Amino acid sequence: DHSSGLSGYMILIAAGVLFGLVAVWAYSFIPGGAPLLSGQVGSASTSGLLETMKDRGFIWYLVGVALLTLATVPMVSFLPLFMEEQVGLASGMVVLLQNGTLVGGLISGYLWGWAADRYGSKPIMISGIFIRVLLPIAWILMPRHSGLSLSFAVGISILQGIADLGWAIGSARLLFVQVVPPDQKGDYMAVYYAWIGVVGGLSQLAGGVILDLSHNISGSLYGISLDPYLPLFILGLVLTIVSLFIFRKVRADSAVGLGEFATLFLRGNPFQAMGSMIRYHRAKDEHATVMMTELMSRSGSLLTVDELLEALVDPRFNVRFEAIVSIARMRPDPRLTMALVDLLTGTELALSVVSAWALGRIGDRQALEPLQQALESDFRSIQLHSARALGAMGHDEIAPVLLDRLIKESNKGLQMAFASALGQLRAVEAADTIMEILYDTENEGARIELALALARIAGDEHNFIHLLKQTRLEMGTAASQAMSALQRKWSRQGNIGEDVQELCQQAAKALSQDDLNIGSKLLARIAESAAAEITAPPIPLILIECARRLDEFGADRTEYLLLAMHTLMQI
Repeated sequence: DHSSGLSGYMILIAAGVLFGLVAVWAYSFIPGGAPLLSGQVGSASTSGLLETMKDRGFIWYLVGVALLTLATVPMVSFLPLFMEEQVGLASGMVVLLQNGTLVGGLISGYLWGWAADRYGSKPIMISGIFIRVLLPIAWILMPRHSGLSLSFAVGISILQGIADLGWAIGSARLLFVQVVPPDQKGDYMAVYYAWIGVVGGLSQLAGGVILDLSHNISGSLYGISLDPYLPLFILGLVLTIVSLFIFRKVRADSAVGLGEFATLFLRGNPFQAMGSMIRYHRAKDEHATVMMTELMSRSGSLLTVDELLEALVDPRFNVRFEAIVSIARMRPDPRLTMALVDLLTGTELALSVVSAWALGRIGDRQALEPLQQALESDFRSIQLHSARALGAMGHDEIAPVLLDRLIKESNKGLQMAFASALGQLRAVEAADTIMEILYDTENEGARIELALALARIAGDEHNFIHLLKQTRLEMGTAASQAMSALQRKWSRQGNIGEDVQELCQQAAKALSQDDLNIGSKLLARIAESAAAEITAPPIPLILIECARRLDEFGADRTEYLLLAMHTLMQI
């Protein structure tokens, strides 16, 4: 911008030479690079070079690299001319775009490198190529001779830097780690570098030839500017897309595919995940580590899987405990599930118990068999949490086993766990046994949970919970409103006789006046009458039991009142 003629370019070239010499000096201090001993070199021969041609993975890699080179090099080589001639940027601004590319590489370099080490080279390489697909489209559609041209150009150049570094890190790492066999690296790398040299040189020539042939192109089509550089962009777009299919045939160095890799960044909050991971590794005490372990799970991103696995083997108990709780908040992941299974079957009882709970919350079907085996544990706490977990996961096949255990079990805690699990599984055949246990149970909280199990078997768990919450605030009013709603429902449906509907009105009136005992007696009559008109199990069975217990206890056992109203609402 501040020079004319060649002087500005000469200054830039001189600066490049100067920094190049400094770079050479810096490189001289890098250790390694000594010549190999004679026994390590191996014999170089034409047959060895030809042997590399039998490696299909290597050949596909070379083809993919060639296509991507032919797609990219001509576009990038003539991009400064395009920006100056067609977009209308000044020479100084065109040079500035190179800084945009460097910035893109700078801000993404650590992330690309970290991701390549953790998830493998191929998804990183393919991701870089996918971003490269966007570049020619962006160049074709960018505004020309506009005040926005520079902003768009800088944004695209930053994206170019991100794409280039992703491709460079992924492809180089894949080449050295997976594509080239270590014992034949001399022959393979000789062929690779020769191929790259030939393709790179030809791509420059091809770009110049295409530009010469298209120099007369001009105008616009459907709002798209037509210019001599358009064929280069179209060729770059097509060849980049084709290279994606070619690289699919190259052996990967990890089991993580592109779809799975992309999902890591699309689910949850990847920015919060990355931040919490950094803070986790920088945590200086147990309290901070526990807090960061919790924060990682709140991001909802599977990027934190490795850190959570690390926390599971932390020597501090509270960190391990928090890791299990945090994993329970995560989406199912095979590695996390198997880690919890290992803890479930391990010797640390406290962690085994909470692992059983966590597996039930996660719901990964891989844990079904280990949880079923844990029902035979010597420790009751593991048995009951495993039973609850199996119920929460909807493992219907375990219902007969749980029912058999429920019938034979005398321990109250295990009875509650088996009954709750059978309720979640909606095991109709368990209703009789659960009602027997409910009748003999003295603890009010336990009775409500058993009533909930029966409510689940009858259907619509939410309705029972809603009734429970409302009646805790004001029993008479809430129960009266429920009975009035029930009477209106039956009136619309016409499936219950008018005499029963009349009893509903009487019960609603008694309950509204807080006469709970009279309301309970009327509710018992309603349950008996409704049970006589319904045949589908388990509703008649539950209604008859509720009627019997309401007559016996009146309003003293509110769980029967709630269960009766809930079951009637299922008709």
